[in-house]
Amino acid sequence: MTLEELRIGNKVLADDGEVLNVYGLVRTTNTNCIVHSAGGLFTYLENIVGIELTIEMLINYDFTYHEEKNHEGYWAKDNFILYEDFDGKFSWDCLVDVIYLHQLQNCYHDFIGAEL
Repeated sequence: MTLEELRIGNKVLADDGEVLNVYGLVRTTNTNCIVHSAGGLFTYLENIVGIELTIEMLINYDFTYHEEKNHEGYWAKDNFILYEDFDGKFSWDCLVDVIYLHQLQNCYHDFIGAEL
């Protein structure tokens, strides 16, 4: 994961299993980290990973499932469509693979202009 993939408001997973909200991004000459609390707590970038996107998360974020005639389907919310292939993999606009929650958050924000 790189700092360029993240933005304030993203959710990521610390190596100890804690879900972190990104409050800030810090780049130095030696290392990169995220700020994950209003109190300024930080975690080095090498100690976080993306949260793998699941159907349960989509439901939790109020996406609804729609099945097409060929039995492939897509998930929709506010005119934002996330396609699901036969292998259960997600993509936005059939061009951008969406594997992690922060990727969904970023695509949704870019397209809709609001937080997920």
